Amino acid sequence: MTSYRGDLADAVHSQRMDLKKLQQEAASTIRLGDGVQASAPPAIAKEFRAALGALKTSSSKLKPDSRMSDVTEPVFNKKIQPSFDVLEKYFLDCNNTNE
Repeated sequence: MTSYRGDLADAVHSQRMDLKKLQQEAASTIRLGDGVQASAPPAIAKEFRAALGALKTSSSKLKPDSRMSDVTEPVFNKKIQPSFDVLEKYFLDCNNTNE
């Protein structure tokens, strides 16, 4: 999920959105997220569902006539940011534990 957000941030900074690439990445991430959602650890399950929902909303707006803000707002806003922060911290902690 954070990779999709990173690519969106890059698109904003470059003012160029590669719709096909973002659509493919979003579809892949959503399939993976849907597949593991039921087994998300209880400590992050709520945040995982919220972030996945935001990604789905964002990806549904990946259309040629969409404004960039329509696509980015669902995953970059004050309400959803804490969910992404929890996920990022969780996955960083997991990576650091496995080293």
